[in-house]
Amino acid sequence: MGTTYSWIAADNLNVTGESTVAKNGSIINDVVNNVTNGNEVVVYTVTPTSTNGCIGDPFTVSVTVRPEPQGFNDPSTVICSDSAVGYSLLANISNTGAGGNNLIVGTTYSWIAAANGNVSGESTAAVAGGTITDVLNNVTNADQIVVYTVTPTNTSCVGNPFTVSVTVRPEPRGYNDATPIICSDATVNYDLSTNVGNVGLGGNNLTVGTTYSWIAASNPNVTGESTAAQAGSIINDALNNVTNANQIVVYSITPTSANGCVGNLFTVSVTVRPEPRGFNDNSPIVCSDVAVNYNLVANISNIGLGGNNLVTGTTYQWLAADNPNTTGESFAIPGTASTITDVINNITNADEVVVYTVTATSSDGCVGDPFTV
Repeated sequence: MGTTYSWIAADNLNVTGESTVAKNGSIINDVVNNVTNGNEVVVYTVTPTSTNGCIGDPFTVSVTVRPEPQGFNDPSTVICSDSAVGYSLLANISNTGAGGNNLIVGTTYSWIAAANGNVSGESTAAVAGGTITDVLNNVTNADQIVVYTVTPTNTSCVGNPFTVSVTVRPEPRGYNDATPIICSDATVNYDLSTNVGNVGLGGNNLTVGTTYSWIAASNPNVTGESTAAQAGSIINDALNNVTNANQIVVYSITPTSANGCVGNLFTVSVTVRPEPRGFNDNSPIVCSDVAVNYNLVANISNIGLGGNNLVTGTTYQWLAADNPNTTGESFAIPGTASTITDVINNITNADEVVVYTVTATSSDGCVGDPFTV
């Protein structure tokens, strides 16, 4: 009762915070930090003095200071959108050159991300584990940073929190487009850069340096679609619809940014309108001075000989090649009726041939390949 104390620590180079000048008090209240990855001992020498001024023999208090895991703030991690962070916290602690203390045996980790409104997938509630496993999606067209705060613990000794700042590069984003409509035999000419550039419909406008790979699903009623992967920003297939009804060709597109970040696949569905299709017919025979009366609708209706029966709303234009041995054929002004009505006069004494070239156009304005009669 009434005894006072003077205490002083022997300097330990592997510890900070110990009082190497004498202090008075009944409590040794130093806050000591072990900067190694093994136990360290700080030896205090204590001199007690009674109320009567009698100085007691010095005694020692040896304090074992267990280490705490020590990491370093790391801003070096860069990933693409939709990738896992895959950051090893053990590797951070192990990196003594950058500031870790390599206290890894028995160390556990708790980590949490600060929310970034332009990123999804970050864990904003604490997660335990030695690897940051979040899969991050950057929904913008610029780099975004997600900052993780990591707290390491070893044998109940909690290390100072450190941060891992992850740069998330954007991925190009397009949208599924079902609006393109072309006629048979036309080129698709779909601009994929315009798709990604359309932020109103779902693109993110990450177009500079972006490349594209595209491929069509086979449609047996269409020819010309690329069923092997193609590279380029324009879908340039020329598609032929061999039926008499609309057909759809679906293209799957994979965009890749200039930084090599692969975007989610999107589709472009192209409606291919049919064209009227006839066949070359050299069978008609008429007498001189008799009307040809060739029915073009019947030609296109004849699917057995090559027509496709696209007759509803189809219009026709026909024109004869001039034959100097006949008169009456329309070779200067095209006919537009569905029947070739010319009355042809053969002015010779032998059979003569008059060849008509016919162009049929569907009600949608799709022009068929010319055929001859």
